[in-house]
Amino acid sequence: MTDTWHKEMSRFGYSVERCIGEGGFSKVYLIRELRTGQEFAGKVSSHLDMLRKEFEILQRIQHPMFPRAFDFWSFAGMAVMRMEYIHGITLGSFSSCRQTPKQFGRGQTAFRQSVHGQGGLQAQILISIGIQLAEGMSYLQRLHPPLIYRDLKPENIMVQKNGGMRLLDFGCALELGQHDFRTAGTPGFAAPEQLEGREVGLSADVHGLGKTLEHILDKRDHSREAQRLRKILALCTQTDIEKRPPDMEAVLGLFKGRSTKDYPRWKKNVREFEFKKITTVLE
Repeated sequence: MTDTWHKEMSRFGYSVERCIGEGGFSKVYLIRELRTGQEFAGKVSSHLDMLRKEFEILQRIQHPMFPRAFDFWSFAGMAVMRMEYIHGITLGSFSSCRQTPKQFGRGQTAFRQSVHGQGGLQAQILISIGIQLAEGMSYLQRLHPPLIYRDLKPENIMVQKNGGMRLLDFGCALELGQHDFRTAGTPGFAAPEQLEGREVGLSADVHGLGKTLEHILDKRDHSREAQRLRKILALCTQTDIEKRPPDMEAVLGLFKGRSTKDYPRWKKNVREFEFKKITTVLE
């Protein structure tokens, strides 16, 4: 089977170099265009419908945080999606490594300098990461219909040489209002309602972001920024949906200085706005 799709890729003008990632339903390969030598990522799966859905979702997205998808092919019982190849290292690997590899740029070195020897990022830089991720996720939530990513975790976040974040793997993504109650996401990060196969809303990704940042926060950081960040993450990771910020715009407000003490008072207005937004999309 592998030889067959490799040969088919050569017919389309690409060579398959090596496997660079693997998930539950797919593998990602580095592929190279024979004519130009340009590198791409090729996501391969025997679950044709799932990969086609991911391709269609990525075609809707026009934002620098997310990878571009260029082509979709199916042959010999396999589906292949040609995507942008993103250089970097995952946030999960970055926060746990103890030395900065020589090939990292200044942006990554700045992150490296904020990591203590035992791993974990300081709150000051983690708030900056949180703002960047929340802004990208807010873009997804403003699409028509909005998108729920459903798999936020450090291993799906790539840190580039300039320190910018890129979010990978849209295999669990779902349009708001779609009736897909499969258990999806990663235990320890995904919202409880998601892992239980219940209907999910925009706050599911709020929970995922909170757990992601909580996981990589240096436990020994007791600065004022860390205390404020822990209060924000405690709100984001509430098991009770009604106690979480309703969407990424609300999370951005908290990251950018809105007091968590004011949260119960202004949350009601935000949730009413979210309800109007959702009902408009679903009409």
